[in-house]
Amino acid sequence: MPRPSPEPLSWLPSRRWPEPHAWGREPFEPRDCLPKYTALLEILERGGEAARPEALREVAARWPGALREAQLVPLACLRAREQAAQTAAAGPRAALLDAGLGAVVLWADLSILLWDLRTLRPAAAIGPALARLAGDARARWPADAEAVAAAWGPRRADARLARAWLAALAGCSPGALDLALAR
Repeated sequence: MPRPSPEPLSWLPSRRWPEPHAWGREPFEPRDCLPKYTALLEILERGGEAARPEALREVAARWPGALREAQLVPLACLRAREQAAQTAAAGPRAALLDAGLGAVVLWADLSILLWDLRTLRPAAAIGPALARLAGDARARWPADAEAVAAAWGPRRADARLARAWLAALAGCSPGALDLALAR
């Protein structure tokens, strides 16, 4: 990615992923990503130049990070991701990553993590800020606000935090995550 990779984060337990390999074992349905790729390709391939910015903002409002994804990867990659989302069978995230579907899985989860952070003030201390999340959003982030503050230090609730947390969940470095997102 053209932007620098974030500093790595320590993996910490969350309610949804209470142990390090839980994220990779959780089932993922690639078909859930099909509407995003269809919408992006419709805009990029067939949309008029005048309508493109507004249409892309609408897609990004529904799938945070989608605009960045469209900026980073060539149309051929987006087409391949649409095809993969259409034809790949559901399975554990780790198996899908091993099968070459890493970008589809990782962008989907990054979008969800970005969605979680949208209501938080970026300048707020991250431990107490994450504690204000509720429901499914809260379950995706480390459960112990004090442990977050101790392990992660002062961080902003922004896209860099979401990328670093996804890298920790996936068991890779933020730089490796960024490379997978750009392929």
